[in-house]
Amino acid sequence: MGLVKRLFSFDEFVTPRLMRAFFLVMMVILLIVCAASLIMSVRAESWDGVLSSFVVLAFGFIMIRVACDVVLVLFRIYDVLRDLRDASRAPISARPTAASDRSNQGVAS
Repeated sequence: MGLVKRLFSFDEFVTPRLMRAFFLVMMVILLIVCAASLIMSVRAESWDGVLSSFVVLAFGFIMIRVACDVVLVLFRIYDVLRDLRDASRAPISARPTAASDRSNQGVAS
C-alpha cells in the first residue's frame, strides 16, 4: 500500500528511480537496431554500413548516457534548491553557524 500511496501522492519524483530502467531499455533497443543494421550490411556486403553500425553504437551509447545524466542532474539541482529553501526558512537559532560548520568538519577555528 505504501508504494501505491507514494506513486500517486506527487510528493516526490518517480523519474530518478526509473532512469536506470529507462537506460537499460534504451540500450537494448540500441543493441537490437545496431545488430540488425550490422546483419543487413554484411548480407549486402556494404562495409560502409558495417562501420556505420559500430559508429552508431558508440555514439548512441554516449548520447543515451548523457541524456540520462542531464535528467538526473536537473532533479539533483531541484533537491539542492529545495534544501536551501528549507534551510532559509528555519529559525535563526536552528541555523548552523560558520564556526559550527568548521568544527563539524574537523577544521580548527
